[in-house]
Order: sequence, then C-alpha cells, then structure tokens
Amino acid sequence: MNFSFNELSSHCIKSAQDLDAFYKQIRTYVNLTKRENLPSIIFNDTFASENYNGIGTIYNILKDSSLDEEEKNYLKGLIQNSPFSLAILDDNISIKFNGEIAKGFQYSAIHGLRSISIPSDKWGDYTYSIEQEKIDPVTGDIISKEIEIEHLGNLNNYAGKWLEAFIPLVTYSNANEFLERIPQNYPYVVLSEHAKTALIGFNTGKLKSLERSMKIFNTFCQKHWRGSVFRKHLITELGVTIKGESEQTMDKYGHQRNFKNEHGKKEIIPLHFNISDDHRGNIKPIEGKKIYIAYLGMHLSTVKYK
Repeated sequence: MNFSFNELSSHCIKSAQDLDAFYKQIRTYVNLTKRENLPSIIFNDTFASENYNGIGTIYNILKDSSLDEEEKNYLKGLIQNSPFSLAILDDNISIKFNGEIAKGFQYSAIHGLRSISIPSDKWGDYTYSIEQEKIDPVTGDIISKEIEIEHLGNLNNYAGKWLEAFIPLVTYSNANEFLERIPQNYPYVVLSEHAKTALIGFNTGKLKSLERSMKIFNTFCQKHWRGSVFRKHLITELGVTIKGESEQTMDKYGHQRNFKNEHGKKEIIPLHFNISDDHRGNIKPIEGKKIYIAYLGMHLSTVKYK
C-alpha cells in the first residue's frame, strides 16, 4: 500500500521530534499490518527544499533526529523517490480542504491513494472530506462536489476504520481452528491438501502472517481482479509481495516447484510470497478468480538460498 503525503501537515514540523514521530507512525503501521516492507510515500517536488518554520529544510532538521542512520536514510530515500511535480497535476481539477489548496489530497484523489500526514491532533482522522472543483469539458462549467479521502489516522484509534481490514485478527486458538474457518473467512482462497497439512505445524506467528496474506488475496480477488489478467503487482500494492523465480533458479531448482494443481495434476508453480524468513507459500490464479495455494513450507532452494 502506498500513500500520498498531505503537505498541509508540514506546518506541524517544528522540530526533529516531529520527523521522528512521522517515522515511528510508519513503523507502527507496518507492525500492525504485518507488512513485509515499509510503504512508499509520494511527496511533492518542493518538500525537500522548503524551510520549515524557520528551522531549515528536512535534511537540516534530520541532523538533530534521534533516529539511527538507517532510519534517517529511509526517510531521505522516501523524499527523493519519484516526487510528483506540482506543475503536472490536472489543471482541470482543484482540491481544497477548508478552503486551502491541497495538492497532496489532489494527488490521492487522482491516483486512488490514501493520504498520510505528520502526526498531530489535527491530522488524526481516518477520512477527510475535501472540496473538488472540476471543469466540465463540454460546457466549461465548474462542477463542485465533496469527496472523501482515506487517511492514516491515529494508530491508537483504528477500530471501525478502514485500517482495521488490513490488521490480522486472531479468531482461533490453534491451527486446526484456523483451517476450519478458511472456507468461510476466505472463500476466494483455495488450499491444496499439501498446504492444509503443512499449516497444521505452523506456530501462532506464522499463522498470523499467513492469515494476513490470505485476507489480502481474498480482497484482491473480490474487489480488484478485473478482466482475465492476473495482475500480481496489485496484490503487492495491497501489501503482500508476489514474486516469480529467476531463470537461473528455475533451470537448477525448478523441479522443487512441481506441485499438484487444483485438478490434482503436477504443475510448475513458481509464484510465491513470504510467510517468515524461512517459510514461503507458492500460488497460482485459478478459474473463478480465485487464488490457489499449492505449497506452504520451508524456503525452497534458489541460486542465492540453499
């Protein structure tokens, strides 16, 4: 899941502690949702160069941060990674929040991204109503309407908010109970007999990670799978990284990915996702816009991992 930065919250940057809080908010979000990686955040192209409240640019302020070098470098990398230009936003659409031009919210509206802010009491909600004005291409009239932008709010108060759907819930006491509830909870995910047997041996940590992945698979199949093409990058954007194997790995170890498919016949299935550092699952799309988990178990051999 990616976010667009709400530049209106930049007024809240008054010391290095505010940037530290921003990083900790991102880290807490990752921990809550059991994501594999830190998210990408899209900033505008003036964010890095602006002077905030007279204390300097972001880079100046980070010098006084209590974050370690790796954490600081992550923030710097975010800011430098493909910022959007304020000049190329659609001139036919104007987005305002409480009467103030809101370019970050505009980017969210155009690209379907959620928004994120520097943490503060003002920016603790999970949705914000914004005013959209658009020029009718035929009549030239200005059409106004109110739209909602989903926003990463106070992480101590996510109950009933959009974020709750991305947080794994433990509604079972053991692997057998988890397995029994899969057809009801995740009807778009189908497990092979091998996968069912394998997950019985999973500890709670691995079950939580698997549950999170299955929840995202189910959401993708139900709401985001359009047409006949299986777009694995959309699952990655929802929070589970789906990868294939390199040609070198398949040449040398492809036989390890020869699993029974949904029809009980052997098939090479290289697409996979991580469950833990040493466990993976292998998947394929199947008829009915469902995802079939063919394998759950130890990390299989690759040219880099043996």
